[in-house]
Amino acid sequence: MTTAREVCICARLRLLFWILGIAGAIVQAVAYRQFITADSLSYLDMSDAISAHDPGRLVNATWSPLYPLVVGLVNSVLHPSPYWEFPVAHWVNFLCFLFAFAAFEFLFRSLQASWLPDKLPRWALVVTGYSLFLWASLGMLTLMLPGPDMLMSGFLYLTAGLLVRIHRGQPSWKTYAALGVVLGAGYLAKAIMFPLGILALGMTLFVSAPLDVKLKRTLLAGLFFGVVAGPYVWAVSSLAHRHTFGEAGTIVHMTHVDKIDGYFQNTGTATGKFVHPMTKILNLDPPAFLFARPVPATYPFWYDPYYWSEGVRPAFLARTQAKLFFNNLSIYFGMVLGLGGLAIAAAFLAYAAGLRHSIRALLSFWPICLLGVFALAAYATLYVENRYLGGFFAIIGLGLLFGLRLPRPLATRTLGIIVTVIVLNLALNTAINLRKNRIENANVSRLNDPAAAVALRLTGVAADSSVAAVTPSMASGWARLARVHIIADIQRTSTEKFLQGTAAYHKAAFEAFAAAGCKAVVARIGDRAVAPGWQRLGDSVYAVHLLP
Repeated sequence: MTTAREVCICARLRLLFWILGIAGAIVQAVAYRQFITADSLSYLDMSDAISAHDPGRLVNATWSPLYPLVVGLVNSVLHPSPYWEFPVAHWVNFLCFLFAFAAFEFLFRSLQASWLPDKLPRWALVVTGYSLFLWASLGMLTLMLPGPDMLMSGFLYLTAGLLVRIHRGQPSWKTYAALGVVLGAGYLAKAIMFPLGILALGMTLFVSAPLDVKLKRTLLAGLFFGVVAGPYVWAVSSLAHRHTFGEAGTIVHMTHVDKIDGYFQNTGTATGKFVHPMTKILNLDPPAFLFARPVPATYPFWYDPYYWSEGVRPAFLARTQAKLFFNNLSIYFGMVLGLGGLAIAAAFLAYAAGLRHSIRALLSFWPICLLGVFALAAYATLYVENRYLGGFFAIIGLGLLFGLRLPRPLATRTLGIIVTVIVLNLALNTAINLRKNRIENANVSRLNDPAAAVALRLTGVAADSSVAAVTPSMASGWARLARVHIIADIQRTSTEKFLQGTAAYHKAAFEAFAAAGCKAVVARIGDRAVAPGWQRLGDSVYAVHLLP
């Protein structure tokens, strides 16, 4: 039986982790306030649906609508200036972090309510469990890049908590209805939650209850899931001209498995023919491409990649797929090695608990473990990044943690050492991941993009103008802040070759861009001297060449 002293200690530990989590999230939101990616720009463009009173902009075959909806609502209240637009998006991520933390709290309390008395003290569960959450959220997901991953993790934790309650003695109608709503909202946050939602609904059929009762309640959950998710499935299917719940997985497959050309010029190993092919407007080295669309997007190329790939379908090549799968499994293995201290501590606890007791206890938490394993397996068939995986590793870790059954209490000192090793290992891994992310994403830091956007407008390039870009990255924050549209660019891998090109080559490129309707060419020149005919945009790394 839990004593009042234990309850007080656990409450203080929870408060401490909330303080640490909020402080860490604020530090990340401030430090990364101008970090942006091409995905982020697409979500921000979708968020304009609120200010433009055009909900149709939230329907996108590749990107999900809930995160841009939240950003749009926040922007409609705050009306941020160009300097503050990206920081506001990061503060939306901070709000998503608070939501995810509250959802994790719900999951943790659901597990505690169903947890059988054990020799492992509750303070050890709290410290280890909340450390897992902070590692998953601040070390894996992070607040570095505006996007829906943190928001989706909140719905994942709610889903896992509701499944625990259903399987551990609280299968009420309200719980099933809540599960359906949460699954639907999770799908609107990120498309991976649609197949996970189907899996979760199937899990509800395995509770200890009469068959007719289980069927009725599962149908109720499915009904609420359909009510929330169904309209968007219909909308995105209409946009894609085929039945689909989202094409993000298709794009990733064709990019990383079929090896479609970066500008959708050839199909790689995929099949079919492009319905909307991009136009090569400069057939020199490096080439230039045109991808104008009648949509108010900063970078129409990436606003909805499915538009450019429509008509082409992924090909299943068993050998290629198997190789990719095992390569991604090796990445998972590397992540586990990075958590070596945690793995050793877990192995010691499992040994102390005994194999038979541990397996029996783990089976009682199979729903949340299966949910996480299924998602990791799905990502392993395509592409993995830390920000995709944090929440799934967290729920698997919680399932393993609560599944431990010790035959006798461990010495306080021994247990203290084990918990300390786990916490320090997670903290160290978080620091390593953050340093690695910052180095790898240094080119998406947009600290001088607001100044570049203002300088671009002062050159006479008005809002809604079409421009061309010469940059190694799709994440052109200056274009979003200046409200111009990049409708053409030089092949991104050849930026340096363009800057070193001959006068004749530059003349041909400028003529091609002008003929395409571009008002200017913006290039990332770094610290190099500004060439004749160009002018640096403020003190940024960009320069502009105005076209006649």
